[in-house]
Amino acid sequence: MSVATEGSEEIFVQVTRETRQASKINQICTKIDEILAQKQNQTLVKITLPELVECNEYVQQIDGGNKTKIQFKLCLSGYTHNQNWFVTQGTDCKMMGNKYKPDVGIWFIEPTYGQRHKPFVNACPPPDVYIEIFYNRDPDRGFALEKLVVIQQNNLGIEFIGIALPDGQAPFPQNPNPGVASVPSTPVNPPNVRPSRAPYFVYWNGTNLVYYKIDWNEHLVLLCGWTMELNIVLDTISRP
Repeated sequence: MSVATEGSEEIFVQVTRETRQASKINQICTKIDEILAQKQNQTLVKITLPELVECNEYVQQIDGGNKTKIQFKLCLSGYTHNQNWFVTQGTDCKMMGNKYKPDVGIWFIEPTYGQRHKPFVNACPPPDVYIEIFYNRDPDRGFALEKLVVIQQNNLGIEFIGIALPDGQAPFPQNPNPGVASVPSTPVNPPNVRPSRAPYFVYWNGTNLVYYKIDWNEHLVLLCGWTMELNIVLDTISRP
């Protein structure tokens, strides 16, 4: 009895290639897991992967519940202010030819379906309000503020907010005066010098760069008219 083998060589080659690719992927994933296990106290880990020819550096950003809860609440606040805005959390876009993913983005005009579907291929524009949330230490802080430098240098007309969280192990102190009306936040003195201790935020309105300490029952009104309540940040990081 004979068995037809036409095409079997091609099938064998394809299966072998797929097996090797799967093996390489498993090796890379194992290496990433091992490195992350050694750096569990970091929120941004850069990993060198010689196995990847196209890009041998892999950046893993680790966003815990404090960050993501603040992102969600800022999104909700922005959308509540103006439901015609496109307000999202972690949406990819392109800025000056490079790829970015703001923690929170507010577009005054919603990107097209194609830009929302394939943001890099169809060049989704950066948001009109770009928000980054980071811990007050490098590399997390430096990685977040890189976007501010791009926005400043290219005069993109984007309002940028960078929110620095304290990197301590204990919650932030509770609100001593809950329920009182918030007041406008006051810039630090001098306003262009970054505070050494968090929480604080930096605000770029397209012209001026100003730092603010984040205190209870305060807010900032952006040029776009949206009021960012700072209790959104403190309510989250003060929870036990």
